[in-house]
Amino acid sequence: ENDLINKGVKIFKNQTNWKIESNKKTIKLNDESYLNFGHIINCAGLQADKIAHKFEVGNQYFILPFKGIYWEVKNNFPFKINTNVYPVPDLNMPFLGVHFTPNCNIDQPTTIGPTANLALGRENYFGIKKIEPISSVKNISLLFNQYIKNKGNFRSYFHEQAFLSIQPFLLKEAQKLVPSIKAQNIKLSNKVGIRSQVFNREKGTLEDDFICLTEKESTHLLNVISPAFTASFAFADLVIERMKI
Repeated sequence: ENDLINKGVKIFKNQTNWKIESNKKTIKLNDESYLNFGHIINCAGLQADKIAHKFEVGNQYFILPFKGIYWEVKNNFPFKINTNVYPVPDLNMPFLGVHFTPNCNIDQPTTIGPTANLALGRENYFGIKKIEPISSVKNISLLFNQYIKNKGNFRSYFHEQAFLSIQPFLLKEAQKLVPSIKAQNIKLSNKVGIRSQVFNREKGTLEDDFICLTEKESTHLLNVISPAFTASFAFADLVIERMKI
């Protein structure tokens, strides 16, 4: 953050009630001050759909948050996993499945996961903190409907992913990639993530690719759920190419 500030970047925090002015070139901040812009890029993750809607863009999309719980490889495992280990992707599913991810810090453990269960709020990382009861009930109802109608092959997702938060089920998936790993070699990690999964109201399905919506004043990135893809220069180049400026 300090590096960005030193380069002239201005950071405005806790701006929960900001508004777009009618000219679509000005943002009114919480303290009644104004921020003018030429073109805005919305890459706000779990809040990206709400921001897009303020610009009257992508109203058919909204984010259905999925919580990812991780396990980690303990020091008693005799082998060091030094590279990412991924399953072969199922192109009919929007979720990758369990995989091994080493840490860039060699002193930190390799993680296994994540799971993908519905979060009870966009910021519901731990326990009952920041639960959103009304939206949670709506989301559960929506997913139940997805299961009954099996839209987007959702039933297969549920059967494959829903129980991975339970150690024996997760371990079974992990052993498909690293057969020698056992229950005594893993423990629950403190690492938790929430996936900004987009649901398409018009199609009635989960989106399985990133979405870039652009207009004259703004560009909105939704469903950008891969950390590696998000951090790539190629992705940044693609966004710049699609901006209508």
